[in-house]
Amino acid sequence: LSGRDSLQCGLCGRVLEEPLSTPCGHVFCAGCLLPWAARRRRCPLRCRPLAAAELRPVLPLRSLVQKLEPPDPVAR
Repeated sequence: LSGRDSLQCGLCGRVLEEPLSTPCGHVFCAGCLLPWAARRRRCPLRCRPLAAAELRPVLPLRSLVQKLEPPDPVAR
C-alpha cells in the first residue's frame, strides 16, 4: 500500500474526512462510520460489535490528512 492508500476510508474509498477509530483499530470517515454503526452496530470489517460511544477521533491522522489534502475552498 502507498501512503495515500492508507489514508483512504474503507467505506467510501476517498481520503479520510474526520477520521474515527473503532475499538478494533479500524479507521473510517466519521460521515461514513456513524450512520453505519447506527444501523448495523458492528465494525464494517465485522471484527466486533460497536456503539457510537466507542468511536474515537484520530487527531494525529486528521492533522496529517489536512496537511496532505488541504480543504478544497470550492467545495464549501
